[in-house]
Amino acid sequence: MEKDTLDSIELRSESVQDILTQPPHWMIRWGNTIILIILVMVLIMSYLIKYPEFVPAPIVVTSQNPPEKLEARTNSKIEKIFIKNHKEVHKNEILMVMQSTANYKDVLALKKIVDSISPSQLQSFPLNGNLTF
Repeated sequence: MEKDTLDSIELRSESVQDILTQPPHWMIRWGNTIILIILVMVLIMSYLIKYPEFVPAPIVVTSQNPPEKLEARTNSKIEKIFIKNHKEVHKNEILMVMQSTANYKDVLALKKIVDSISPSQLQSFPLNGNLTF
């Protein structure tokens, strides 16, 4: 008797029973299969179609203050370099000394003396010899 009462109890409502009794539409039945096939096709296409990792192209690198090209007026070897790599340089700063018969320390000392003299004092600058300006 208990078995009959258990069979007569409905576990689901009528609307749920209607959904469960209808067979699913073909789209629902084959939807997962179609999605899987599309996914496999995309994977196969991504393997077959190669996209280059590197694209060669000409390039010019510039900056706001591009480096200046330095050219020596004479062909000579470099005797001494006064600047370090990647150091900022300023106008009229001595960068290097080219090999010469003159002693660069004496030339720099003379330049310091000449720069300290005003143009009016240059006429009376002591020079050995008969040089005139």
